[in-house]
Amino acid sequence: MKRTPWEVRKVNSNSRFHRELRKSLSLSVVQKNALLGSLLGDGCLITNPSMTNYRLQIEQSAKQKDYVFWKYEIFKNFVLTPPKDLARTNSEKVRTVSHRDFLPFREMFYKNGTKILPRDLSFLKDPLVLAIWFMDDGCLDRNSGYILNTQNFTFAENKRLMAALVNNLGLQYISIHHDRKYYRLYVRKRSMVAFRDLFLTYIQPSMQYKIDFSNPVETCSRL
Repeated sequence: MKRTPWEVRKVNSNSRFHRELRKSLSLSVVQKNALLGSLLGDGCLITNPSMTNYRLQIEQSAKQKDYVFWKYEIFKNFVLTPPKDLARTNSEKVRTVSHRDFLPFREMFYKNGTKILPRDLSFLKDPLVLAIWFMDDGCLDRNSGYILNTQNFTFAENKRLMAALVNNLGLQYISIHHDRKYYRLYVRKRSMVAFRDLFLTYIQPSMQYKIDFSNPVETCSRL
């Protein structure tokens, strides 16, 4: 029987099997869009030990286990082992193999080792990108609207994100708010339905609470 990647997880990553596995892999359109959404959100690309290629790392709190497994299914052919429970950090983590297909995305999203906002934001038009970005970094404040926790981006980068949402997606009521010394985006009440409907079909059951503005529970902390 042909061995699958997770059945050979104890084999040295420089083995012939792994070299042949990498040669056989290529990111699909769905995987590329899932990667873009993840990199806008909580995902990161980390180098391999030889510093020749990059791998995707996804880590979320343990309560988001179902969501991590959903992402794992998207990237399963790139992953050697299923997500792991990390008791020390109370989180769930999964990593792909390192692969050359991740290099262009590393160049898009990183400068001198720091995550940046790509120059071209046309990929925001894809509903899967939006859905993953929101499930990673979005939350609900029933008194204000949806919040996108974009504090890792500069004010100028937040302005570009806001312009992309307004100009490319037709969302009129977007604003930038201070969060201590950082900034984050608000999708105001009058644009909530239009924003949500752009990616609603991709929202996972465990993340429904983030979009249900009829729910009286506030899921975002106050500024």
